[in-house]
Amino acid sequence: MKRLLIAVCVFLAACQPPNTWQEVVNLPTPLPRGGTLTYALDENLDVFQPWNIHNRAAEVAVALTQSGLTRLDGRGQPQPELAKSWQVDDTGLLITVSLNDDLLWSDGVALTSDDVVYTYQSLIALDLESSIGRELALIREVISKSPTEIEFKLREPYSPIVSLWALPILPRHVLADQPLGRVNLRALTVGAGP
Repeated sequence: MKRLLIAVCVFLAACQPPNTWQEVVNLPTPLPRGGTLTYALDENLDVFQPWNIHNRAAEVAVALTQSGLTRLDGRGQPQPELAKSWQVDDTGLLITVSLNDDLLWSDGVALTSDDVVYTYQSLIALDLESSIGRELALIREVISKSPTEIEFKLREPYSPIVSLWALPILPRHVLADQPLGRVNLRALTVGAGP
């Protein structure tokens, strides 16, 4: 009887639910992974431009399909996403960003510093009349130093730039031949998002 009681206790201890979300995420699952996600919203997403968010549908579409150099956490604080680190020089005018290794677009093409440079140069050229446009105007130059390293040269020190980096990086290999201001990304099938 004592052995049976010990066996039951061991069995019950092994059946304890996970304590953290990391344990839940890392649980093996017999279900197939991948496939299609359908997300219903009560607003139309007729035009989708991640730099021009006007409703919840666009906000959700960005969150599900796109990634920036940083992401904003639940408290609105920037956290690394595509960028693994950044260094600011003593003047506050030069910031060097290092990308995570082996980044890929959803179509398997490598995501490199060229995509980051294309994104920021294209958005700056749009001359947006918004708070994002005013922040982009503080960037004097964006330069690719290597496939995983980018330099941002600023017109003046601006520490909130790390929040601006939450803007989605755009796939240069898909969009480079189109004027970005007229592009509707609703049909874009390539992303770097989750």
